[in-house]
Amino acid sequence: MKVRVCLDDAKKAEEVVRLCIEERNFLQVPAGKPCALLWIGNAEDSLHTALETSGAPLINRLPGLLELAHKERVPFTRLMARVSRVSPAVHFVPRAWVLPDEAPALERALASGVGRVIVKPDGGSQGDGVFLAARWADVAPRAAECLVAQAYVPAPLTLRGLKFDVRAYVLLECLSPLRVHLCRDGLARFATAPYDGAPARKLTAHLTNYSLNVRDAAYEHNDDPHDGARGSKRSLRATLAELERTARGFDASSFWSQLEHIAAATCVALQPSLLHAAARLSLARRAAPPSARCFALLGFDVLVDEAHRLHLLEVNSNPSLQARAPPAPLPITPPARGGYPPAPPRPHLSPRLSFLPFLDIDVCEAAPADLAPPTKGSRLTAAAHGAPCRCMEFGGAHVHRRCLVDEAVKRAAVGGAIDILLRRPSEAYTDLAAAVGAAQATMGSIDRARRAFEKCMDRRGVLTSTRARKLLRAAAGFGSAEADIAFLRAKHAALDNEVGLDAFIDMLLRLCESPPLDAGDSANLEARFSDMLGRIEEWIADTSTNDA
Repeated sequence: MKVRVCLDDAKKAEEVVRLCIEERNFLQVPAGKPCALLWIGNAEDSLHTALETSGAPLINRLPGLLELAHKERVPFTRLMARVSRVSPAVHFVPRAWVLPDEAPALERALASGVGRVIVKPDGGSQGDGVFLAARWADVAPRAAECLVAQAYVPAPLTLRGLKFDVRAYVLLECLSPLRVHLCRDGLARFATAPYDGAPARKLTAHLTNYSLNVRDAAYEHNDDPHDGARGSKRSLRATLAELERTARGFDASSFWSQLEHIAAATCVALQPSLLHAAARLSLARRAAPPSARCFALLGFDVLVDEAHRLHLLEVNSNPSLQARAPPAPLPITPPARGGYPPAPPRPHLSPRLSFLPFLDIDVCEAAPADLAPPTKGSRLTAAAHGAPCRCMEFGGAHVHRRCLVDEAVKRAAVGGAIDILLRRPSEAYTDLAAAVGAAQATMGSIDRARRAFEKCMDRRGVLTSTRARKLLRAAAGFGSAEADIAFLRAKHAALDNEVGLDAFIDMLLRLCESPPLDAGDSANLEARFSDMLGRIEEWIADTSTNDA
């Protein structure tokens, strides 16, 4: 029997996923029919609907991940800052400040010579609203907004004078036990203006976002996945080969080793919050935790510096699976009378699929502004045949076509992930079991805190003042007044004004920092944190025994 896959709610990922399932001779079925794999968009209600699907299909969304690692940067920034305070394994994330809460700390850092910061709006994407700042005066007019300021990596590695970053694909196959895989290819995304470190340079010298650079006249299209020497978007493997040829001392094996550690350690850092989200969802649904049939394909954005060290900039829970190319420099000549010529079939598609529209996975060539759009109701078909389109991707009329670099890399990432999930052989990914085990050995305290919290939380998934008072008496020897003060401080600092898991861990860390530690003394903080967790665990065990 063929493997059944539903893509009805896959949104912009549909085209690449469809290519992968056709290549494997799987069967696409409509919503409501039994299936082995359900690929959905990033809307939260899509996940809740998918979880009610009968037959327990694999679902490409993990509960809680959308809040942690999509457009909202604050939760992920705070999570990684929290983990890095107690684990020396997390040394690859640039320092960051969340505004407006940490505005005074950012002001002090800029005054003390921390260097430039790159400021991003929370909830923004595609480079919208991003700016560089070297002085507090650059940030102050917007300091009351919800922003994330991240330390700017001052000496990025360049290739032929252009800055670039890497989009790596990580498959989070399972949360418990944690199983993680790293795709053996990815994308290298290049800025379009030469990098010389000057702060006055335009943003296209500093930012590598496709959506920003594609509108620049210097954007260079490249359709050869094996060419690492040219193009504003290249395959990672070809780029690494080019760096080994041209960058003195660059070693691709060292790059992959660092990337494996970053992927494994980051997923270990995400695991407690995601397990907790699954537990809370199961309480709300009064059903078994759904994480056993959920997975995620993550996009890791990484920057390489001149010393060939890797820095994790962002993690995206919904990486683009479109295969878009830039506008062509020449206008398109309107077709002769008689309509548009038939579209040439795509060589890798079966004949019955050669009519598929390229709109969602592919790109644009500029077209004359006065070119008439296709008739209503024929937009997709017309786009497939080279007709002009007026979608919001680009201003004016344009024609979509595919980017072969995008398509090759993303088909490998998606297809390889599907193979792993269905227990089929795959050479597209590296299993990170060893790296995950090594990270867990040094990063286990946060998950200990999660387990302790879940034994103390109420049915809403929060810690009550009464429970907190008893816990803090046992863990820190506090009196009632001290415990109430610590609890209220944690509650007021929380985004939702409740002491959930994150607020609970932050509360314990603040207690562990008294008496004060030297800056960056994560070893002693980790020891104090572990001791406090031990006392909490003893109290929980005693309480459970007494209750029994």
